[in-house]
Amino acid sequence: MNSQSPSFRQRVLAMTKKLLIRVRDGGRSFSKKLCGENSAELDILAAQVKLYIEFIQWFVKLQFQSLFPGASFGRRTTALQNLHLFLQVFPAGQEKDPYAIWDGSEIFTSQTVHILLDCMKDTYDINKQIAFNLLVACPASIHPFKDIHFTLKWTTVATQCAISPKAINVSTAACMFKILIRKSPHKICLPANPENCTAFEEECTQADGGNKGNDEVASLTTQAYQLDLGDKERETSIPCMQAFRLLSQFVELLKFQIKVARKSLLEAAFEAPIHGMLYCVREVICDLQLSDVAGNNEWQCLISAMLQVCYDVTDVVSPVVTNSSPEGNICDNDNDENDEVLHHFAPKAQILLVCCWRAMKEVSLLLGEITKRAPVKEKDQSYGLLSFEQFEEIGQLFTKILLTSKHRGAYELAHEGFVKLCHMLWRCEQVEIQRLPGVFLTKLLNDISSDNPTPWLCGTRRSAGLPFFFKAIVTTEPNATGKCYFKSVMKELLKTAAKPVNTQDTNKDTTLPQVHARNILRALYKETKLGEDVFPYVADGVHVAVEGFLSEIWAVRNSSTLLFSALMNRIFGPQSVQEEKRRQGMTGREFFSRFPSLHSFLIEQLEISLKGDESDNIARFRLHPSLYPVLLLLSRLHPSAMDGNDSTLNMAAFIPYVLRCSKSCVLKTRAMAARALVPLVSGVALQDMLKNLIESLPQSCTKRVKQNQVHGCLLQ
Repeated sequence: MNSQSPSFRQRVLAMTKKLLIRVRDGGRSFSKKLCGENSAELDILAAQVKLYIEFIQWFVKLQFQSLFPGASFGRRTTALQNLHLFLQVFPAGQEKDPYAIWDGSEIFTSQTVHILLDCMKDTYDINKQIAFNLLVACPASIHPFKDIHFTLKWTTVATQCAISPKAINVSTAACMFKILIRKSPHKICLPANPENCTAFEEECTQADGGNKGNDEVASLTTQAYQLDLGDKERETSIPCMQAFRLLSQFVELLKFQIKVARKSLLEAAFEAPIHGMLYCVREVICDLQLSDVAGNNEWQCLISAMLQVCYDVTDVVSPVVTNSSPEGNICDNDNDENDEVLHHFAPKAQILLVCCWRAMKEVSLLLGEITKRAPVKEKDQSYGLLSFEQFEEIGQLFTKILLTSKHRGAYELAHEGFVKLCHMLWRCEQVEIQRLPGVFLTKLLNDISSDNPTPWLCGTRRSAGLPFFFKAIVTTEPNATGKCYFKSVMKELLKTAAKPVNTQDTNKDTTLPQVHARNILRALYKETKLGEDVFPYVADGVHVAVEGFLSEIWAVRNSSTLLFSALMNRIFGPQSVQEEKRRQGMTGREFFSRFPSLHSFLIEQLEISLKGDESDNIARFRLHPSLYPVLLLLSRLHPSAMDGNDSTLNMAAFIPYVLRCSKSCVLKTRAMAARALVPLVSGVALQDMLKNLIESLPQSCTKRVKQNQVHGCLLQ
């Protein structure tokens, strides 16, 4: 039970499943025989069934005993997984089976339910999720939520966890709220002031101690917990009423937190962080079937209110996550009144940044879940939650977040939400909604392709969220469209990247369209979802990357090195440092058969790199920017027995240039030239090449010996 080895725990879990299935099937067989009229061994069969039941009782008791406070993670997760497995083998509701020896619901008692409720405060999300699944399977009659005092206290604790700056408390709050929605028979009402709930709890306790009825306790509830949903007829007409009531209060609390954040982001980060409540909203939305409520006007208004809250949160936190230096940014309007308190918690900038980027993260993920799950509302129809205008607004918001955010966590997680949106838009039956991804893509592509792209595009941080924007749209494009948008994007980006750079624009070199195009191409070449779709554009990508090494602009050279690295991984696969001797690659014949245009291009680059008189030491030893990437590419090839059979793709054409590289004064160039020579020499010409290399070595020391040339020759 207390093993710290995950592999051992998995093996034990698999064996436990087999054991429980044997117990279930064996017990059912004995029970069936026991019910037979002509059975002569009733006492023996009854004793066997009794042993099976005693084992089950012992097994269940052991699991709950292992969930004591302070138990290690290994013990708690093993116990919870065993209980979850037990319910799978012995599901609840087997009263209709006359031969079942055990019903899964029998493991739930008042004591065991409280043990599982305590597991909701576990520090590991996996344990909380398993405990939540077990509590969902528990009959509502056993749950303590039928007691209004327990429900109020549970709601108070959940609300306090939801507004906590700690992520672990927020995930706990989400699970607690989901249990309330499923199991509480009372109205779920959040505290009007969750930070000062002690007085309210004491008042409720005094009311209970004075033998006051539930009506008086309920009156106290309405005083401290505020929500006006109208008359009872309106409430009964709303589907999923508990979730609707809770989400409505979440929205109101978020509006209050936004109001605080508009005054001071630092105060909001410490006293009223927004991300926790947004996380709870997302978890509740994920736990619902929005198709069941799509025809209700109240739910439509609530979803619209959620979208507006997301827009407001984005506006509030944008100054931090879009700042050129978000890691150390502190807003000017934040005062120093709480300096002493904040000093014990964390540095100001850290508190502010974590609050803001996590709020942006939750906004993106929440919008992604809503667009993924919410049915589309057609014109002149009452069914549906999101209209064309709302989809367009959400798309524009994602575009703004991805193109302006400088914090990596913000735009990476915005990409996840945007992927869900694009996946839904591409496959929507409404034509005007289906065209939205193409509209977003074309507009931005035209902007990047222009000579003066939008200035707020991030030129540093590898163009920040700009590549993620393109990835989200082209990777979700369905095959039914023929990948037409992907093809047009690749052609336009390669065309933009190949444009000559105006050297007079050195003051804005990081915002050049050539830089953005290379960064986007790098992301698309690295994307595994595109698979073989990018291979027709690999040759042009190598052209752009190698030529970028020659640029006078540092940003272009930097983006070219990253693009070339991505292309090498796409062509040959990733290369491990520990397995350098067994590096992946392909034969030269296969390589140039797939990319024939690179044969003449690489030879041309070698000629340019080694241009000059053979006797000119300066020309021979100068380091040309494109020399090393060409040698690196050739070194990843493997020799082939058929290389010499095709004159147009003959590998021997590279040999004279690689031999000249062995004389370089740069050590890395000589080493790379030696590695590049291996795949160029066919098996037939191997002996002649070795003979020529040996003969090129100096025969005596009477003449001046060129050490670099000797070293390069020996390496080859």
